[in-house]
Amino acid sequence: MQPKEAYALINAKEYARAHAIIPDFSYRVYLSDCTNFASHILREGGFDPNPDWHYNGDLYPTGNLIWIQASGFVQYWSLIRGYLGEVCTDATEVNAYADEGDFLVWKNSDTYEWYHTQFVQSKNMLAEISCTQHTPNYFNVNFNSRVDSTTFDTNKVYIVDMP
Repeated sequence: MQPKEAYALINAKEYARAHAIIPDFSYRVYLSDCTNFASHILREGGFDPNPDWHYNGDLYPTGNLIWIQASGFVQYWSLIRGYLGEVCTDATEVNAYADEGDFLVWKNSDTYEWYHTQFVQSKNMLAEISCTQHTPNYFNVNFNSRVDSTTFDTNKVYIVDMP
């Protein structure tokens, strides 16, 4: 595991706000862009790419493109970099354990497929989080408004717990 480094939460949140709806075209943008956008947020929050964190299309040793695939993102940031937080099986847990600046990575419990990444933009006085993401693009939307009673029947959320 590599040492933890400084994370400029204010910079990450501002970048997410500025580019939530209209992508930052100084980076490559993909049709399915959620994890790529999450990687941009991390970079703008102070994490510089290194030989293990590729942007130029090189493959991570597991065969995943870190910048654009949820599986590579969660493996790298949680297992290699040490930012694994809670694994949540309902919205109450997600709201309880996620904090501003964290990332939520969704995994289908039936297929074991990692398929989506979101940025936790804020947390209100009721301890409810709001997320910013691409695919679809939205800014600071209440997490509870995007899930229902069946969402966690076949899904888990892994929190990438940033400092």
